[in-house]
Amino acid sequence: MGFQKHDVFSSFLVFLVLFNSAHSFLPLMSERSSAECDVDCEPESVPVCGNDGRTYDSKCEIDKAKCQGHPVEFKHRGKCIEKARCEAQRALMLEQGNRMGLFVPECKADGSYAEVQCHVSTGYCWCVDEAGKPIRGSSIQNARPNCAQKGAKRMNRRRSSRGKKNKKGCGTSDRASFNSNLIDIFQSEYDRVPHTTTTATPVENDPLRDTHEKQVIQWKFDQLDDNGDEFLKKKELRDLRRMAKKIVKPKMCAKTFAKFCDLDQDKKISRSEWSVCVGVDINNEQVNAVAGFLDDAPKSEYLLFILSVSPSAKVPPLLF
Repeated sequence: MGFQKHDVFSSFLVFLVLFNSAHSFLPLMSERSSAECDVDCEPESVPVCGNDGRTYDSKCEIDKAKCQGHPVEFKHRGKCIEKARCEAQRALMLEQGNRMGLFVPECKADGSYAEVQCHVSTGYCWCVDEAGKPIRGSSIQNARPNCAQKGAKRMNRRRSSRGKKNKKGCGTSDRASFNSNLIDIFQSEYDRVPHTTTTATPVENDPLRDTHEKQVIQWKFDQLDDNGDEFLKKKELRDLRRMAKKIVKPKMCAKTFAKFCDLDQDKKISRSEWSVCVGVDINNEQVNAVAGFLDDAPKSEYLLFILSVSPSAKVPPLLF
């Protein structure tokens, strides 16, 4: 089922608003180095709940998130109660004060997400599922969508798909794990190569290279870009794809990596698409991504969810 260009952009804008809202209150960058925060946490026998409503594998994971700038505290042992997640996120957002553009979710009396969510600054409203995730194609400006109708359509699609074998896909957490593993490989490659002071030091005024992690990602892009045209084409990505399929997990994410990175489906990956895809820092790249999006509306629905399925591997997503 296709979308009109306006509908596609309005949906994309909603996800952009959500992503910005989730990250607008985070510190620009922890003064601690990425190496200090990049610790391997062993999962505990009993998971733990953070005050952001998210369930973590261990207290170590909470400490790691705090180190990376996420204002989360340990709440209790055991999984978080799903219905309380909306209230936890709402409270966390309200603590940040009246910041421009901040999205504060609306919750039901039982603590679950209200079916309709709205962003006051832009006037956009949209439907969400039980987990608070936006439903594609439901966004509308200066009005409230009929979410009951959207829910009925989803139920019909579920019934029609019964009996079909579900294939294991690359979900949000899978993509974050894959990105993290891939960046670790890039980092080890980077460390083995001698660098000049210019290439080894983050550039404060360059949003593409103002942190060490971005420096590594851009170095890898330059290494892959054989002809220096600022695009990675199929031939230039061949060795990376082969390596990823062999050693980077989850395997399903490795198989779809190149297609996933090509946001506008033009058979090549720009520097902006590369940064967005790897999930290093989407905040500095999203302007270029939106510009490209407007020039040539994407032909695939999965692009509407690029911000929800490509969260930063280093910053725990609050809404997705």
